[in-house]
Amino acid sequence: MVEEPVTPYLQWELHLLRLKEQCGEDTRIAKESDLSSIETGARLPEIAIIGSSVLYEIIYDGDGTLTGGIRYTDEELISECRRIVRGIHGSGEQLESFFKRRVISLPPPAVEGA
Repeated sequence: MVEEPVTPYLQWELHLLRLKEQCGEDTRIAKESDLSSIETGARLPEIAIIGSSVLYEIIYDGDGTLTGGIRYTDEELISECRRIVRGIHGSGEQLESFFKRRVISLPPPAVEGA
């Protein structure tokens, strides 16, 4: 999920994801507008799905600092979330085309405190 404009942190993360894609991962870029049909009233939570048996909802505080996660083991919930993620992934833009169009021309992110 990419929100624009591309922040320095996101720029760094996209470079890392590009390297991982070059090693065989299939990374796609979804935009906020791509989620409008499933995001009704509130933002979708950040999740991590481990296989087909565990799902974590990632929790951040108001400053964006990771504070923990909520573990779910309900098979129907996990199955539905996997279905949604596959749909978002399938409709996303290939990382390489997004990278060439929106990231490659950006100057390197500034180092804080330098």
